[in-house]
Amino acid sequence: MPPTSRRLAAACAAVIALGAALLVAGPAPVAAEPGVYAAWTIGEVIDADGRHQGYAGTMTLPAGYPVATWTSDARADSAVESGASTWIPVASPFGAVYGPNQNQPYLRLRPRADTPTGPSTTTYTFATPTPSSGWAFALGDIDSDQVEVSAEDAAGDPVPVAGLGFQSVYNYCDATPRPSTCSGMTPPYDLPSWQPGTDSGLLVGNDGAVDTTGASGWFQPTVPLKTLSLTFTRRAGFPVYQTWFAALPTTEPTTTSTSSTSTTSTTSPSSTTTTTALPTTSTTTPGSTTSSTSSTSSSSTVAPPLLGHPGHPGGPGPHRGGGRSLPATGRALGGLTLVGVGMIGAGLVALRARRRPA
Repeated sequence: MPPTSRRLAAACAAVIALGAALLVAGPAPVAAEPGVYAAWTIGEVIDADGRHQGYAGTMTLPAGYPVATWTSDARADSAVESGASTWIPVASPFGAVYGPNQNQPYLRLRPRADTPTGPSTTTYTFATPTPSSGWAFALGDIDSDQVEVSAEDAAGDPVPVAGLGFQSVYNYCDATPRPSTCSGMTPPYDLPSWQPGTDSGLLVGNDGAVDTTGASGWFQPTVPLKTLSLTFTRRAGFPVYQTWFAALPTTEPTTTSTSSTSTTSTTSPSSTTTTTALPTTSTTTPGSTTSSTSSTSSSSTVAPPLLGHPGHPGGPGPHRGGGRSLPATGRALGGLTLVGVGMIGAGLVALRARRRPA
């Protein structure tokens, strides 16, 4: 065989070998995008006499989901927390879908009064009805307390309890790695119970109303919601609960935005407003929200301090809380395989076109 033909044959053989290797190796995986946790704003609401009436703010999910304004009559010392020590791990049911949320903000709320008859009600009002899938919320630290969950649909009618999309209970300390707030916690881990009704359900802490860490439940609503309400009741001690929202990324734009309120709010010198930015490249700009001022002269009565539990020595104070993370899944790209096959075809055509010398 002449040198030119031998060189062409060798080149074709190399192309065929490369294509075969690509076919065997398969496409390279690409990491899927995780869920995005909500950003929060919070401001204290006080009446004309300077008395605390509750809180108001916004809850913002990624682009494609409506912004929510929220109000709560929870007593003072509620806050938006950083998520540095209390978070949901990937090994939890919630984290397995939406990813871990260490260093992601969440809302910590108290009852209106530390008595069984002084619940707080927190209501989220969405700018437009929510999608019927792709987002979720979790409630944490449900132990010496309980939360009633209810909602209204786009028409303002009560949502049947099945539409709230309760998924499961779990404990965010039952994971590795786990939040630092779970330090020293050992099995068995505390779990709340879900007690569904007709148009609402109760997430109830342990039977003894004992203060623990990490007892949680999560929900994925299956119908569009216009409002979501959480009624938090103290059963013992000085409880708090935690709220997380998360959503899967979407390319669908939000069709409407919240409008700015024109009311003027009066805040006490010690009140602050905290805004946390979303870690995402798609930005949804929420409408500005101004806390409304109540003109009533009445105020909520806080019961006298009760005996503290191990997590709350000496009365009201910061409460411990915690969660898990999600390994990225893969997507396939077939471009390399197609290139290999194309090179094989080109080599065979070139070989066939070359006439053997006489």
